[in-house]
Amino acid sequence: MKLIDMKDMPNYNPEVKNGIDDVSMGQVFFGRCEWMWEECLETVCCIEHGAMNPMTDDKDGRIWRCIICNRGAFEIMEEK
Repeated sequence: MKLIDMKDMPNYNPEVKNGIDDVSMGQVFFGRCEWMWEECLETVCCIEHGAMNPMTDDKDGRIWRCIICNRGAFEIMEEK
């Protein structure tokens, strides 16, 4: 899984201001949220609130958001 900042995603909408650089700032990552749940699977995580939710899913990738603080990331779909 490859995560990038939302500001670097294809067709980025410059009107979106929240969570656009959270990956490069270390606020969002792919991994385990052990500090919250001991048996957490690897997923996209907010550094403060744990597992994030996928909001969109298309051919280019998937937007992930924390439903509590609105941090964000874009997952690039890998070639199969």
